[in-house]
Amino acid sequence: LIHQPRSSPGSCSSRFSHLNAPCRGQSNSKMSFGVDPLFSQPVSGSENEGATMFNGDLMDIIAQFYNTSQDGGQVKETGSPYAFTHRKLIGMPDGFVAYLDIAASREQAALFLQFLREGLFLDKFTRHVVVQGVTYNPNLKQLANTRVSFEYNEAGYITITSDITNMNVKWYTEHSDDNKDGISDGKLLLGMEITLVIVVLIKIFRRLLEIGRLCKAEKSVSIGLR
Repeated sequence: LIHQPRSSPGSCSSRFSHLNAPCRGQSNSKMSFGVDPLFSQPVSGSENEGATMFNGDLMDIIAQFYNTSQDGGQVKETGSPYAFTHRKLIGMPDGFVAYLDIAASREQAALFLQFLREGLFLDKFTRHVVVQGVTYNPNLKQLANTRVSFEYNEAGYITITSDITNMNVKWYTEHSDDNKDGISDGKLLLGMEITLVIVVLIKIFRRLLEIGRLCKAEKSVSIGLR
């Protein structure tokens, strides 16, 4: 998972306002950005012209993938579609998300990185990038959540921080008492999961009762299932 909060464009009112460079504002931006490399024709004669993701066959059917109207908000004034749009992620500030499935192959991972690079995921308005991944070690039976943060500072350098949170995921039948509280961790985990299943079943049962009452009141199954 890659998450990026972005800065909105700001006014250059400092002593460096004469420089031909954009200034970043303090608020988070939700404006779409980048360009979908599948629809972005490379510059003729460039070194990477033949190695890009551009697919000319898709240009005639772009309307099947994007709303190409002027007020649709999915394409630029030039007609090129944006690569990245704002997506709300619980527990994270407003920003933009790129996600790679853990089951992806090496080729799919390479295409994912190529899309980010050619789509210009990182640019002058990038404020903060968080890269987060979950891994499992079957030999040690450890589940780890690794998080690396890249903070783009106003001074022009990048601060990098990282943290790793791990958790034992042993079988219920194995006796383990890592926190020395006298209770088997496997039994505790089993109890918590049983409790979760019971709560989910209760919610399903209550929902079914609600649907049944509505069908009976309306005398219609279709209305009750809406």
